[in-house]
Amino acid sequence: METKNKEMAKPSNGQVLPKNDQKLKESEAVAQRIEAVAMKSGLKAEPSEAVAKLEAAKADLEQREAKVVRMVSAGDRLQKMEILQKLGIRFAQLKEKDQELKKFKASQDGLQAKILLSTVGAEVQVTNSEIIAKVVSVCQSELDALLSKTEEEILTFVI
Repeated sequence: METKNKEMAKPSNGQVLPKNDQKLKESEAVAQRIEAVAMKSGLKAEPSEAVAKLEAAKADLEQREAKVVRMVSAGDRLQKMEILQKLGIRFAQLKEKDQELKKFKASQDGLQAKILLSTVGAEVQVTNSEIIAKVVSVCQSELDALLSKTEEEILTFVI
């Protein structure tokens, strides 16, 4: 079983960040050994796939640490928390509408279903089961897209 190095580093602003330098150093050493073997065997010493992956890992680590270091004040964190709460409310409302639409689809018998569209002074009632099925299908796909987008926003949100 692999054990992970959980050392912590403190940047100048006092926040604690995870430190993955040991993994990075090991990857660099492996990449150097691969290039040394390639040179000894007469192969071209071009950047290998391992070196490219190493550079990508470095960039990803630096980007994550920069995101964490950027947030410093309590006010900023509280504002971010309020935004996250609003996203949570939106997600809950979308989930509720999803449940209502599923109940509508389950109770639909094809004979008594109707959709009512109304504005100020005008009203249209649709009772054709094929049209209702198409409208419900479009509503479901749009609702699923909104749910996915909102869930992704919540999961990737950084306070």
